[in-house]
Amino acid sequence: MIDEAEEERILRGKLTSIGFNFRIEAEELAPLPTEDFECGITLTPKVDRTSRITVRQSHYSVPARFIGERVRVLLRGNELLVFERRNIGARHPRLTKRNGYRDVLDHYLEILLV
Repeated sequence: MIDEAEEERILRGKLTSIGFNFRIEAEELAPLPTEDFECGITLTPKVDRTSRITVRQSHYSVPARFIGERVRVLLRGNELLVFERRNIGARHPRLTKRNGYRDVLDHYLEILLV
C-alpha cells in the first residue's frame, strides 16, 4: 500500500513520479552481492579465571578450556558468538544491560570432571 502511494508521488520541482524515475534508473543499479554480509563486529577478549569474557561491560561464560586465552568473538545485534577456530564454541543472546551475566553451566563441566 505505502509502496503504491510512493510510486505515484511527485517530488517538488520534478516533472515525473518516483516510480517512473526508479524504473528508468533501475538499469544503472549494480547487482546485489551474492555472498552474505556480516554486520557484526569482531573482538578478541581474554578469558578470565572464572571462564568468562567481558564484552561491552557484559559478562559471558565460555568453555573452561579457554581460561587465560584470547578468543575471537562476533558481536551481533542480538547475539554473541565465541569461535574455536572455525567452529562456534559458545553462543549467547546479547545482553543489553551493563554488568549483566550470562552463564551456561555446561561450560564449567570440564572443571568438574577433572
